[in-house]
Amino acid sequence: IPYVMLGGGLLWFGWFGFNAGSALKSNSLASLAFANTQIAAASAMAMWIILDNFIKKRTSAEGAVCGAVAGLVSITPCAGFVHVQSSLAIGIIGAAVVYTAVSVKSKYFPKYFPQLDDSMDVFTCHGVGAVTGALLLGLFSSKQVNKDGMDGAFFGNPILLAYQLTGVVVTIVWSFFWSGLILLLLKLTIGLTAQPHKSEEGLDKHYHGADEDSEVGKTETEKSENLQKIDS
Repeated sequence: IPYVMLGGGLLWFGWFGFNAGSALKSNSLASLAFANTQIAAASAMAMWIILDNFIKKRTSAEGAVCGAVAGLVSITPCAGFVHVQSSLAIGIIGAAVVYTAVSVKSKYFPKYFPQLDDSMDVFTCHGVGAVTGALLLGLFSSKQVNKDGMDGAFFGNPILLAYQLTGVVVTIVWSFFWSGLILLLLKLTIGLTAQPHKSEEGLDKHYHGADEDSEVGKTETEKSENLQKIDS
């Protein structure tokens, strides 16, 4: 858990450079993107904790970090185009949508799609969160914030939502096609996954040449046996 919190904090800190740095200069727009990033992440974390407490009757550090990441992902398309008040709503909505996606995946995917491997919730957090943020931009975008942008549906221009939806669909099709092609080529050449016995014995041992005396790549049982030998 400490490493999860440390990693989440470093990710949060680095995201400021990711969003605010997109302005390519230090100005009011960069400051706004910085503030929007912070507020969306914080509101998403709070929303995730509330949902956990309401649905599961408990909260967790891992859940809080997932909520923050959901907010960071959701605000990224919007950071330089929405008011600060809007970033609060985007974080809350993004967390709620991603929380629902994670819950559905955890409940149904192991039963109906056991071959899918997404143990880190990459698709549900980054994929669903990004789509949510892109569509929310079509609602909350304001030219008062960025004159180079467009007003969204909440500011009298619903066509932007249609543009964003079209962009999301095109991006999904494009990414699915090329990712599928790359994965197919890998499957036909070096393979997509390691053989089960190599995964169990340790990838460092089979793929990186870790010797027998190294602790790297050994199972917990082997490490325990090695310690017992040393003690004796």
